[in-house]
Amino acid sequence: MKIFLAAAAFILILPFFAEKEAHAKQTMAFGYLANKSTDVNFNYLETIFPNSFATSLMNIFDVNVIKPHAVNEILTKHNLTLKKDYAPYELSEVTGKIRADIFVYGDFIPLSNNRLKIVLNFYTAGSDRLFTFTNIGKMETEIFKLVDRIAGIIINYMDKGKSYKIKEPGPGAKIAIITNLDHDDLNLLYIPFMEKGYAVSGLQGNTLHNLVDDNLINNLQTIYTKDNSFNIITDIKNVMFKEGTWGNEKYSRIVNEQKGIYRKYDLEYEKTKTDLLNRLKAASNGNIEYILIIGFNTGRNRAWIRCIDVNSQDLIWMQENIKSGGIMDMGNKIIEEMVRPVSFTSIEKGVKKK
Repeated sequence: MKIFLAAAAFILILPFFAEKEAHAKQTMAFGYLANKSTDVNFNYLETIFPNSFATSLMNIFDVNVIKPHAVNEILTKHNLTLKKDYAPYELSEVTGKIRADIFVYGDFIPLSNNRLKIVLNFYTAGSDRLFTFTNIGKMETEIFKLVDRIAGIIINYMDKGKSYKIKEPGPGAKIAIITNLDHDDLNLLYIPFMEKGYAVSGLQGNTLHNLVDDNLINNLQTIYTKDNSFNIITDIKNVMFKEGTWGNEKYSRIVNEQKGIYRKYDLEYEKTKTDLLNRLKAASNGNIEYILIIGFNTGRNRAWIRCIDVNSQDLIWMQENIKSGGIMDMGNKIIEEMVRPVSFTSIEKGVKKK
């Protein structure tokens, strides 16, 4: 359990649509969606997709957009060229040159049965966070339905308080909760879930002293899962391991231990996280389907949510700033939001510009 709680340092929520000032428009710049297949016949989609996303958002939300061709023209003035892919640590410089608030880029790959897998990355200027989500849909006659659905995910996130959801764990689901509540307060949180028919596993138990305190829970806002992530951007070039012939055996051992920690929890974190969830899945023997990470503020009247599907090992729901008058009320509000059907109707019904 301690290994799980220590290793689950998933990414800090990406505040890429935070309000800067009343009525101020944000600028969203689009890079390419790179064709990851070997079939060059799909290369034309590398610009069609980002242009389509940009147009959908511009027509519905009060946001400035810069399409790939214009982005490339701006970068050319700085002796740079818009690339099809970027290392996360490169995003700060590129976004600064473009003078955008948000830089969006990604890739796609054709799948069987005329489907496409699209991966989009969002970077906010001045941050060290990267939001990534994946969507799969059909091509040809339905390709613009796919475009609208993805644009709808973005708009839902912008329009509904940093909310992202692709699946609803309904009543009867087997859940485990990790939170910064102790003993009686933790029981109060469990009650609404059990009343609504959820099978609640005692992953965290009901100890008098919770290992996940108010400080540690904030680290668990960070999420890195298979297809959908809020990841921390790191650059190994900024990590210094001072070594030399002057170091004795004890010093060399300490440096090697530090390198191992960095490798395990950063460079190889995807493998570390996957191994952890596999162990949890095996240990639960089918009794845990979803992990709910719930972070309460010190007043216990606000909370944020992260939900991981243990079987698919993916982030399926996150939400910020849920408010309540008490812990049991919070539990009921969380359930209400959790079972709300996934909908991308913002595009279909139309959303007025703000």
